[in-house]
Amino acid sequence: MKKYFAIAFSCLILSCTPSALRIKQSGRYSSSEHKTIDVRIISGAEKLNIFSSARLISKSFSSVSSSTRSIDVKSSEVKSEILFESSDGIIGVNGVKYRGSLIIRKIGTRIEVCNRISLEDYLKGVVSCEMSGNWHVEALKAQAVAARTYAVYFLNKKSNINYDLDCTTSFQVYKGYSAESQSGNTAVDKTSGLIMTYDGEPVLSFFHSTCGGWTSDNGDVWSGKNLPYLKRIKCEHCSDSPKYKWKETISANEIKSLLLKNGKQTGKIKSINLKRSSERVIAVIIRHSNGEIVLTGNEFRRIIGAERLRSLYFTTSVRGKNILFDGKGWGHGVGMCQYGAKRLAEKGKDYSYILKYYYSGVDIRKGY
Repeated sequence: MKKYFAIAFSCLILSCTPSALRIKQSGRYSSSEHKTIDVRIISGAEKLNIFSSARLISKSFSSVSSSTRSIDVKSSEVKSEILFESSDGIIGVNGVKYRGSLIIRKIGTRIEVCNRISLEDYLKGVVSCEMSGNWHVEALKAQAVAARTYAVYFLNKKSNINYDLDCTTSFQVYKGYSAESQSGNTAVDKTSGLIMTYDGEPVLSFFHSTCGGWTSDNGDVWSGKNLPYLKRIKCEHCSDSPKYKWKETISANEIKSLLLKNGKQTGKIKSINLKRSSERVIAVIIRHSNGEIVLTGNEFRRIIGAERLRSLYFTTSVRGKNILFDGKGWGHGVGMCQYGAKRLAEKGKDYSYILKYYYSGVDIRKGY
């Protein structure tokens, strides 16, 4: 059901669609592909320090000798692609350690670094970044399968970029060997090769911290078709999250300033309408003396800042010259609620139950 809420002051909305959201038909899925991936970990660098506790190996960088443990690389020295490896399989760049090897490329006048790594080892650097390594192993296993599926979904796409994934929230957070935990690695190993599929294809397995009581259809958060496995469901398991409920007060002047900073000029604001689908704000209509501005919920969240406007599950009210945001949850609300997964695991549910609870109609099977 669509609802409209009006407030007579200045409040806005702008789009925060992650670059990873490219909803389109996937090609036929091959179980034998994509076992090794390139993850972009650094871009726009002028200088790097490559290091290892063992021996560095590079056939394409002449400064590396049999005794080299650490070396600086300047952008001016990179003429073509350079591969760095380590004799013990652990290599570092700028203080962070990674499994696998490093690929250095010149992009314009700067350096880009990719970590070439097996998919399973990549996941070990993801799981404990996206979910606490202290959580129940069944929750961590659910996270491992969701993260593996998410990676495979994008590995199955055609792209003209030099890497498969990057290490940010544009895809999923990855901090390499330095971020691994024993429990996270166990979760990856115990679910080795398992992914979620729908009609035989890897699913777009979004996840988020805290849903606030309801997850969301993907179409209510981003543009594109509703995916049948990303349906809005009731979740009564995340109330112990520190972000289950939140409040934020922002002055009308600051909101107007943030709009202007993002290229949205307004006259005197007369009213704000919030358009909802179920619990979440999907649009904000700002009426002002010179006309009207229509912004998506995600646009508004991007303008205000995701650390302040923690989700689109919020209401607004005027407090003098301020706007009070009263909200629930942390993140976009689509797919698996991580705090919900934590609680379900603590109640004795296994990773398969957790995943099928949050992703409707999926199968869990082996495959790359």
